Amino acid sequence: TAGDYLAVLTVNDGSGAACGIVSDTVYVHVNSPPVAVAGDDTTVVVGGVHDFLEFDGSKSTDSNGEVLTYSWDFGDGHTGVGINARHHFETPGRYTVLLTVWDGSKTGCGRSQDSLVVTAIERKIAGAGDAGDTKVVVGIDETQ
Repeated sequence: TAGDYLAVLTVNDGSGAACGIVSDTVYVHVNSPPVAVAGDDTTVVVGGVHDFLEFDGSKSTDSNGEVLTYSWDFGDGHTGVGINARHHFETPGRYTVLLTVWDGSKTGCGRSQDSLVVTAIERKIAGAGDAGDTKVVVGIDETQ
């Protein structure tokens, strides 16, 4: 069970001498690992200026009550930090987003990871028909 424990080590050299028995006391911290929660798989549209996705790691926990540090790997070469992260996927595809949380305990079990999958789909242009049959003309009305 996680917690702080007092450990006493006594060594007896078997000589029977008064100084042949020595004890020392140390405190030992047993850590419970944190639990990372990245969220549910999701789909996002790409191609627009405002097509950002918000990531929320706030459901991650640490039973010891230690403060967590959050790191995000978005699976496209970009990273972020913090309990909440905002990211813009530039191209359509399937991305595995990895959340890593650390509890600062400096023990072998002070870190946890969780992932979610983002499916990024291309934004459709409103009114566009089949390829080749739609023209978009941009110009300036010079009659006014």
